[in-house]
Amino acid sequence: MKEALARLDAPMALAALSLIILAAAAPVMAQAPPAAPTPEVPARSTTATTATDTPPKVRRFAVGLRVRGLIEDAIGNRTKENALTSPVLANTFTTTSKSAHVGLGPSFEFQLTPKLVLNAELLYLRIRYQQVTEALEGTERKKTTYTENTKASYWDLPVLVRRQGFGDDGWRAKLYVAGGGTLRQVRHIRTGNEYAYYAGNTGYDEQATRPSRRNLVGATAAAGFRLVDDFGVKITPEVRYTRWLGSTFSSGSTRSPRDQVEVGIGFTF
Repeated sequence: MKEALARLDAPMALAALSLIILAAAAPVMAQAPPAAPTPEVPARSTTATTATDTPPKVRRFAVGLRVRGLIEDAIGNRTKENALTSPVLANTFTTTSKSAHVGLGPSFEFQLTPKLVLNAELLYLRIRYQQVTEALEGTERKKTTYTENTKASYWDLPVLVRRQGFGDDGWRAKLYVAGGGTLRQVRHIRTGNEYAYYAGNTGYDEQATRPSRRNLVGATAAAGFRLVDDFGVKITPEVRYTRWLGSTFSSGSTRSPRDQVEVGIGFTF
C-alpha cells in the first residue's frame, strides 16, 4: 500500500513542480519584448528602374546664331568692253560693288548620332552695286551713259551633315567636317536707272533689273571646331566653301562669282 502511494506521489509531485515553474516563468515571459519581425523584401519589378539605372537624357535639338564673312565680294568690281563694226558701236561696262561682306542668321542643329549632326541655317546678306554703261555710237562716237544702281538681299539656306569627333581628346576630338547643299534666293530687288543721252537730255526710271537666276543651288563643304563651354554653349568656328551652279546676276560687267569662300562662327544653346 505504501509502495503504491509512493508510485502515485512521484508523478503528482512532478506535475506540481512543473506548474510551479510555469507560474514563476509567466511574468518574466510577459515582460520580455517581442522579437523583431523579419523585414519583407519586395520583389524587384522587371520594369522598374532606379535613379542610377536611368540614363541621362541627351538634348538632340539646339538653336542659335551664325555670323559669316565672305572672303570675296558677292558681286565684285569688274570692267568689260565689247565693240560692233556694223553699226559702229562700242560699249564699256563698269561695275562697282558696295555689297556687305558680313551676314548673319539663325542656326539650327539636330543630333542624329553621337558623331553626326544635321545643321540648317538661314543667312542674310545685303547686296548693292552700281553698273555704268558708256555707249559710243557711230564714227562721231556719240556717247550715251546708263547708270544702274541696284539693291537686293541674298537669303541662303545651307543644309549640312556634320561628322565630328575624330579622336578621344585633344584637337581631333573637337574637329568636324561637313557637307551638303545650299539654296540661295535673291529678294527685294530695287533699281534706279539714270540715262544721259548724247543730245543732252536725261531720263530716269525704277524698273528693277532681272536676275539671271532668282533661285540658285550650290554644293557646300566645311570644316571647323566644335567647342563647348561650362554653360553648355556650343561654339563652332569654321571655314566654308560653296560652288554655285550658276550666277544670280549676270549682265554686262555685273556677275556673281560662282566660287564662294567664307569664314564664320556659330553659337547654339
